[in-house]
Amino acid sequence: FEGSISDAQFIKHLAIISDKLGWPILADALNPVRNHSNSFSHLVTHYDAFLREGQSSKDLIPSAILQIGKLPTSKILRSWIQESGSQRFLFNETYDNIDPLHGCSIPLLGDLEFISESLEKYPSDEDWLSRWDQVEMLYEDAISRELDTIASSFEGKISKLLSTELPEGSAIMIAKNRIFFNRGANGIDGTLSTALGLAHNGLNTFLLTGDLAFLHDTNGLQFANKLKGSLNIILVNNDGGGIFEFLPISKFDSFENYFATPQTVDYEFLAQAFGVQYCKVNGISDLRLRLKEVANKNIRIIEIVTDRSLDIVTHKDLNKIR
Repeated sequence: FEGSISDAQFIKHLAIISDKLGWPILADALNPVRNHSNSFSHLVTHYDAFLREGQSSKDLIPSAILQIGKLPTSKILRSWIQESGSQRFLFNETYDNIDPLHGCSIPLLGDLEFISESLEKYPSDEDWLSRWDQVEMLYEDAISRELDTIASSFEGKISKLLSTELPEGSAIMIAKNRIFFNRGANGIDGTLSTALGLAHNGLNTFLLTGDLAFLHDTNGLQFANKLKGSLNIILVNNDGGGIFEFLPISKFDSFENYFATPQTVDYEFLAQAFGVQYCKVNGISDLRLRLKEVANKNIRIIEIVTDRSLDIVTHKDLNKIR
């Protein structure tokens, strides 16, 4: 929510609204409420897994949806909302169009504090709320167990590791504590430079990036000799654009050269060219040890190689959890 209030105020008012309406809160990875689960009675973060299909996605359909700020980017969530037929209310502090679905919705313009205070207590459907809580807990536990059993350096394990191992107060793109992100061309524009700016402000900063996004902005490394803070770059090298593996184009012969676009770059030599620290880790356990060593007022690249083909299979298997 890009309003004029602080995160603390936003969390406070949102918790009041949720409790008064008796509705769960669906929050994506960029939402600050994900780091304050204790403030909410019904916080849902695994919807992308269980709203894909099946009876649970049908049982959870609401009669109305209150969208506060921009809609999460999840295609699964957006499809579920479109197919639900629910009445939608769009709350924002400006006249900007925040409905990417372009459906029949009711805009609400105003102040979040005013709404939280003026709403009356609504009789909630406890059975429906309980279903949300149960399926959220089920998928959280199941996904966590599955990740623990995966022996390979699956990219999802790297994200989980950052969420548990980094020092409190760290800045990371994208993970816990303070969340920063780039949208640009699907998030690839200026990723490294944005992280450098965060580090230069004195934040202990970690950048989680793929190889293509990193290469797209390597000129940002020229800032190394002027950096006042520390930047730790976790470079996930899956030899190309892994996100495109999810698209139908991945089945075509031309996919590897024109969409995945693997690059033959020696990142150690690249680091030397810019005078920054470099190390290559051997799997998740080695990465965990390296994360305990924070670069002191410098840039450090930590490269971990993953298998793009295996990652897509693992990701699809995780989506089959029921």
